[in-house]
Amino acid sequence: MSDFQARLEEILATYERAREGPFGKGSPVWESFVGAENALWTLDPVTHRSTVTTSWSVGRGSWAVVPWIALLDSRETRSTTTGTYVAYLFRADMSAVALCVTQGITAPSAGGPTRRARLDVVVADIRGRFGDELTADGFVIDAPLELRSAAARPRGYERGTAAFKLYERGQVPADDVLEQDLEAALAVVDRYIGADSQRPQQHRPRQSAAPARPTAKPTAKPIARRAVTRYRGPVATLDRIARAFRREIDRTRVSVPRRPADGVQTLLAALVTKPFVILTGLSGSGKTQRALRLGEWFGPDRSCVVAVRPDWTGPDALFGYEDALHPPRWVVPEVLEFILAAAQNPDWPHLLVLDEMNLAHVERYFSDFLSGIESRQPVIPDLGYDDEARCWRPRDVQLGRLPLPRNLFVIGTVNVDETTYLFSPKVLDRATTFELRTTTAELDPRRRMPSQARQAAQDLLAGLVAIVTNDDWHLRNPSPDLVQLDRWLRTLHELLSLTSDEFGHRSYRESLRLAAALEAAGSSGGDAAIDQITLLKILPRIHGARARVEPLLLSLLAFARDPDRDVETLRAEQREQTRWRLPLTADKVGRMLTAVRLNQFVSFTE
Repeated sequence: MSDFQARLEEILATYERAREGPFGKGSPVWESFVGAENALWTLDPVTHRSTVTTSWSVGRGSWAVVPWIALLDSRETRSTTTGTYVAYLFRADMSAVALCVTQGITAPSAGGPTRRARLDVVVADIRGRFGDELTADGFVIDAPLELRSAAARPRGYERGTAAFKLYERGQVPADDVLEQDLEAALAVVDRYIGADSQRPQQHRPRQSAAPARPTAKPTAKPIARRAVTRYRGPVATLDRIARAFRREIDRTRVSVPRRPADGVQTLLAALVTKPFVILTGLSGSGKTQRALRLGEWFGPDRSCVVAVRPDWTGPDALFGYEDALHPPRWVVPEVLEFILAAAQNPDWPHLLVLDEMNLAHVERYFSDFLSGIESRQPVIPDLGYDDEARCWRPRDVQLGRLPLPRNLFVIGTVNVDETTYLFSPKVLDRATTFELRTTTAELDPRRRMPSQARQAAQDLLAGLVAIVTNDDWHLRNPSPDLVQLDRWLRTLHELLSLTSDEFGHRSYRESLRLAAALEAAGSSGGDAAIDQITLLKILPRIHGARARVEPLLLSLLAFARDPDRDVETLRAEQREQTRWRLPLTADKVGRMLTAVRLNQFVSFTE
């Protein structure tokens, strides 16, 4: 039982008895509310919202009939008497507590009937805007909240509640469900506050300390010149990072499967193994959406989405070039400016998304980048911004170079059709390649457009960078199945050697690091790890004509059934199987076999 869950149950179990005793801090239930507020501050939906504060009340001078715990957004209100906010309202008989999206009841307007009428307008507006979304998240909007009290204030709470989710005493859900529900409620309030100009007129307190909005948008600084922020606090573990991003992905309604392998765990494990990932698949399968949500989760100015153009024939589109008409000025494209910004803020992750990466020949514009990722040698120009001339110039007379920043992650999205180019083995060998597919079961007529992700807490982002920049992290945190994984990788190496497709030291090391990262992110079991390694690191290497590839694919299919068999047995196995220890590998190899038999040629990116 989580601390917050325990505190809610504690209040529900003891408040009625406490109400019979003297009012004040000496009552144990008072400490229960203090503990509940402290526990709220450990939940991700609260920690990553800098404008949210908490408040609670059990009455003034005497015990309240309906106590509450509120989460107030300072952009909207600092009091429960006005504005829209989220609150936990306890029933008078303590049979349940309700998580509510509610409206302050005492200040929409002065005067009884007018106040109630305006309150109803605000409640109806929230339901009209977000009713479908709230209902999909399990909130009730079409039935009255019953606080089981005839007193005036609880009746006002009921009237001001636009949506609620009820937790019965003894059945308050676990931490992950409480966080998910709280995130859904706070997200609605976030968006309602953001739609300020379209909201019904209502009284809200003056924010006298807030500066007036500028009448014109100021000229933005180049992102590579903005303030450097450093982090010296604690860092999160990979499993906590994965759980937090999973919750955010679910909230944004991007479809990322959990089975047969969790797509969030695998993506993060791949990125900390090597910060270059390729997402391939049919158009509309969710490649760009996953990348966009990850970038938003990193925070403002920490992601850059660039559409690759068919006319990219060299590295200038990424690294810029000297202005021949005005030397030594440098023409700096968006990508280079973003990379320089990442280099100046080494404690925070930065995500570069190359959309439709194979619309141009990848090797022509990306070779220097690939070399820099692999060798960590200086490849990007060392430039500084000249404020007086308002241009970029080399910092030294002789143009220096910088290595690619270690906190830079790159995701390339790939569509495969007649307008695109195939990837060479050189590119695929230096990336972790995912194939995204949409199953029939995933099609849902109720699915809405994805929403924007909220920025993650600082310790989560710093933890991600701490892992990716630690080359020995997987040696200090090895997979518990290391010995077995080593044996399976040796079997795969020997199988691939028969067709000269074997991997080298780099792929072997990255495979063990990926296995360690999968385990740390929450995946478990050696079979699951070798299944992902074979799918993401081994199969992308295989391409060619049927005569050469088909025997190898059949051997890999047998490997997927039982990776513990020896190479000769695997080579002799020719039968199709129906039960697989490595289901992801078996599914992909089966589709590659079908393709090579139809087309006499196959590659991983079908």
